[in-house]
Order: sequence, then structure tokens, then C-alpha cells
Amino acid sequence: CANTDAQALKNLNSRTLLQLGSTVTRGLGAGANPAMGKDAAEE
Repeated sequence: CANTDAQALKNLNSRTLLQLGSTVTRGLGAGANPAMGKDAAEE
């Protein structure tokens, strides 16, 4: 599972977790902002 929201990842029981864009989003979600999501994925 991949997400920009570190807190959301903590609540998952998945074998593989990937936090995207920890610098761009500072561990928070992208707020449904496609540009921020793109930047997080490219980070």
C-alpha cells in the first residue's frame, strides 16, 4: 500500500507499506491536490 499520509499507513495491516512524499507533504495527506500528489510521487 502507498500513501502520503503517515498516520493512515500506521493503521494498515499490509505486508508492504510505502510512504510517498514525506518532505513535500510533511507526513500529511496530499489533500486531494493532484499537483501535490504528483510532487510526492516524484520525490
